[in-house]
Amino acid sequence: MFVLLFTGAIGFVFIFVLWFFSRGKIGLGDAKLSALIALILGLNGWIAAIFIASASGLVLGLALIKLGKLEKKEAIPFGPFLAFGAILAFLLLEGFNISAIQGFLPFNI
Repeated sequence: MFVLLFTGAIGFVFIFVLWFFSRGKIGLGDAKLSALIALILGLNGWIAAIFIASASGLVLGLALIKLGKLEKKEAIPFGPFLAFGAILAFLLLEGFNISAIQGFLPFNI
């Protein structure tokens, strides 16, 4: 139980520190989502999710700037990238094991 709470705290504090030093350019909602991801996936899954979220946000941001759809100083929300990173990290860690998500589905596969 303590390890689980500690992992969630790490997820929150990491984004909170980014929020503090960026002077609010990243939202505290991202910190809460990060904590939830850490609680669900554990420390290794959270690290994978943060890496995937950052990499995918960087790639999409650079592509949008290159296409002229986004200015360099314009912000894009990080929450969708966190969610994408969490889903992909979950699937990668579970090896696309259908039985891992069976309990969340309202029907049998």
